Amino acid sequence: MKKIIKKTVFLLAMAIAVAGCGSSVEMNDGEGTTEMINGDDGQPASLRGTQWKLEGSVDAKTGVLSILEPTCETFYTPNCESRYTLMFETDSTFFAFSSTNKMNGNYKIDYEKQSIQIFISLMTYVGEMGDGELWQDIFPSIEYYSLQENKLKLYYNEKNNYLLFRQIQP
Repeated sequence: MKKIIKKTVFLLAMAIAVAGCGSSVEMNDGEGTTEMINGDDGQPASLRGTQWKLEGSVDAKTGVLSILEPTCETFYTPNCESRYTLMFETDSTFFAFSSTNKMNGNYKIDYEKQSIQIFISLMTYVGEMGDGELWQDIFPSIEYYSLQENKLKLYYNEKNNYLLFRQIQP
């Protein structure tokens, strides 16, 4: 009996130790199971200090990716690489660039529910090109997010669509 108890305690301790060492946890983002990145302390990783470049808007049901225009290929300007980027400055503030305007704002995140609220304001007021207005209009409707490796998904339209970002270096 003592041998069984010792073995059980050992296996339980090993399971706890292995679970505590992981750097990710499986989450369900509506498309199936995904990995949510965790920080060194085991808590979900903060977006603070990260920068993201938009790859496009995705239809979550079909997986079809739509590229927001203009891209650097379709309309080059010296600062075109900053188009459709997002920079999380602190745990509650961010900056973003549309097709022509700079935006800033606040965000509130619930790591357990994977929910996010984004509040934006324009810092510049120049007429948008292409899908710039669409980009601005999507932000207030974003409700959920998922973070996987170097990809960030910001869900809107009741999780039927999401903005897909890849992480870029500052």
